[in-house]
Parts: sequence; C-alpha cells; structure tokens
Amino acid sequence: AMATAFLGWLVVVTAGHSAGSTEGQCEVADGTCGLGVWSMHNESNHCIVSRTYLDEYVYPRQFKRLRKGSPLFEGAPAFKSLSIAQLFHYANRTDTSSLATGGVPIFSFTEKRAPEIPDTPGDDGSRESPEEAHDGLLGEIAKLVTSRLPFVIRGLATVNALVEGLNPERLKASFGETSSFANIYTGMMSGCSDAARRSGDCAGDATAELTVESLLTAARKNQDPVVVSRDGETAKKSVDRNLYFSAAIDVGTDGFVEATYSNPPLSWIPSTQYDNLRLRLGLGALQYRAHFDGLDNYVIQVDGTKLFILLHPQERKYIYPLRNEPRRSRVDFRNPKIKRNPKFSKARGFWHRLLPGDVLFLPKSWWHYVESEDPRESSRNGYWLTLTRHAGQLRGDGMVTFCAGGGAAAKAVLETSSA
Repeated sequence: AMATAFLGWLVVVTAGHSAGSTEGQCEVADGTCGLGVWSMHNESNHCIVSRTYLDEYVYPRQFKRLRKGSPLFEGAPAFKSLSIAQLFHYANRTDTSSLATGGVPIFSFTEKRAPEIPDTPGDDGSRESPEEAHDGLLGEIAKLVTSRLPFVIRGLATVNALVEGLNPERLKASFGETSSFANIYTGMMSGCSDAARRSGDCAGDATAELTVESLLTAARKNQDPVVVSRDGETAKKSVDRNLYFSAAIDVGTDGFVEATYSNPPLSWIPSTQYDNLRLRLGLGALQYRAHFDGLDNYVIQVDGTKLFILLHPQERKYIYPLRNEPRRSRVDFRNPKIKRNPKFSKARGFWHRLLPGDVLFLPKSWWHYVESEDPRESSRNGYWLTLTRHAGQLRGDGMVTFCAGGGAAAKAVLETSSA
C-alpha cells in the first residue's frame, strides 16, 4: 500500500484487491482517485471515491448478491426484493405505520433514558445502555451509507422536534417569503430544474412565482387560486391541486431545521456545490417518473406521506431509460404496458411509505419512483412537506462523500506503508 498527503487529504493507493481494500491509480494533482481508489480526509469521515468504481465494481457485485438473496456484507441487514407488481400489491394493502415498508431496513431510535435498576439477585445491570444502543445504531447506519445502500431512520429526537415544531405558523414565519416557480401536473411528473421552470421548459403548466405563504393559505382554505402562465399571458384559474413546489432554503433560517442537520447522522453530510437543501411542498397527489440522482440524497418527510419504489442501479436494464434523458425511465410503473416494455416484468425492487418523521437515505444512482399521496387524506394541514439534501461534491470522476472509519483506515495504511 502507498499513501501520500495532498491539501489535507490522505490519498491511499493499494496495489491489489483484498477484503476491505481497493485497487487502481490515483491522480493526486486534482485530488480525484481513479478506479477502485479511495482518499480520506485526515480530520473527518469524508472521502473521495471514484464514481466509475461504484458503477463498475461496487454496484454490479451488490446486484448479484441482491438477486441471490445473499448478505451484502458480514452483519448486513436483509434486503428482500420483489417484482414491481408485487411491491404495489403490498403497498396498496398497507394502511398502518407498522406495515409501511417492504424490504428496506429501518433503524428506530428511542429517547435516551437512565438505565434501569437491577431487581434480580446477581444481576449487576451490565446490559446495553440506551446511549450504547444509540451509538450502535449509528455504527450500523454508517456501514450502509459507506456501502451506498438505502435505509430509513425513525425516532430521531431532532427530526421528531422538526415535525412537531414546523407547523403552518412556524413554516410561514421561517419560510413564508421563500418563492419559486412551480408546475401543475395532470399526469406523470418529470424532474425539473429551477432554470427550466422559469423558461417554461417543464411538463405541466408553469405557474408564476409563488411563495410558501400563498400555498399555506390555499391549503388552509382548501382552495387553489394560483397565477398560471398561458401563451405569454397570466390568468387566474382554479387548480386541481396537482401542484409541485420546490425551493432552495438556508439551513440556518429555522432553528428546528438547523438542529436536525447539526446532529448525526444528518450532520455527516458533506456540503455540495449545487441544489443543496430544498423545501418541497404540494397540495395534492402526484406521481414522479422513476429516475435517479447523481449524488446521495437524504429525504425527510415532515408532513403527509410519500410512497417510494426503490430499484438498484443495475435494474436499469429492465426499466428502459429514456434515450434523451437516461436518468429517467420511460415506463409508468403503475401502468407499465408490458407488451411495449417486456423486460420490465423482470425488474425487482423495494418499497417504503414515508411517514412524518421518517428519514430516507437514497444512495447515488438508485432508481426511485415516488407517489405523493393526497394530503387531504394523510395530513391535518392539507399539504405534504418534504426536505431533501444532496450529500457530496463532484470532482471529475470523484465524489466527495461519507465513509465510516476513514481516519482510522488512513492511519492503518500509513503505518503499513511506512513499516
């Protein structure tokens, strides 16, 4: 093994492949590592990993193990995939929070409390404390983040406080003037950037700029008068609630939001150079075309519910990516038209219904089809609200991301290389 320091990063190059190691070359000049090489920051659990390495080495091996039902690594939680038709079958039948998932690991945190006093003779009380259990869960979560595998977290104290505290009044006070262009959809929704919304280059009717406060007012009154652009003119029309609003926000604007992202595991997120923290809000049911993100993503459900169908990156061979938009699938997962898309019947995945307080980790390149469910049925406030935050930075082929135990691993390599 060989290691060298560069701009605070310890660049590690290993000559061969063995358990826990990688192989390849590293371009030290720009801090970007090539195939199979990690570099780790000396004072954090952040590292640079090649996206090519993930796509060509990690994900293909994960896919084979998922298809066989084999453990992904020693001690890994079970991942059991089903066909898309089976996923919807079970998701449609589920109406309780205890049955709101299919195959996605859930880590449940509880409030820390004092250890119980032993009441059995000979019992010295040497059982796992709540603090130890909490740290143990964080350790398991760190392994899945490092392995780029999805999971859900429930019961985080800061997220529970966020859900309870970010009510309509607080939302108005902290973000009421936050504005963005929105889109109104009557069919399948595709992803759309802020620039595309401004130019009207999105599916669905583009609205004029809206504020969070205007949407909260519409939700409260159960009415939807919004200004919609049509042929260069603006006119008010009553909208059928299929409106999607997304705006960038500052993490420090609200105390509940800031506290949520200041504690692990959400505090592990490396900063990004674009599209970092976003507030997403809607008044009605929406379907999002299956797609994947170029960076890891953390999704916090604050109000309402969302159904996620998750597919491994290697499942792309069965879901027909669009030729002009390869990050999106052409298939309507609810109505797949198997005669036109025969391979789709082979696709397998997982599902989870995000409830208020749930945090979903969406790894880079994992496909996800999403349904925002009608908030008039799933929320007492008449809207659904989600916070998302991408994690990491892109540096050429490299991605700055989180990796568990980076500092310790780097130290071990240095000691080995100097011996």
